[in-house]
Amino acid sequence: MALITYYIHHIEDIKSHGMVALLHICGKSDKILEDIRDIGPDIFESLDPRSLGGDIDLTDAKRRIGDKVCLKGNLDAPHLIKAGPAKKVYEACIRCCEIAAEGGGYILSTEQITPDTPEEHVLAMEEARRDFKL
Repeated sequence: MALITYYIHHIEDIKSHGMVALLHICGKSDKILEDIRDIGPDIFESLDPRSLGGDIDLTDAKRRIGDKVCLKGNLDAPHLIKAGPAKKVYEACIRCCEIAAEGGGYILSTEQITPDTPEEHVLAMEEARRDFKL
């Protein structure tokens, strides 16, 4: 409980200065999604999917906290974005947007894109973002 109070204090302080509060947690966070919502960040990332060793299902996270917190991520950079093909990247990005864009919002993102990721795969992400319509 003390840790939650610590985070709440800092997030309230950030917001009091007119800034957006982003909470970043790598790895497994499924069991604490409601705690994250209650802490009050504006944005929560990185929503690591199972393929990256995380435990987040985007549909479930959206249902549980996505009306209060903007979700960011849930795309697997090494196994999806880097591996491709571009069509698969595009389709996965559209699917994430369809799942999570309404309510508290969604930021199409991955934790990192390495320099050896094919440019057309990164451009497929951008194309999906442009093409997605609420």
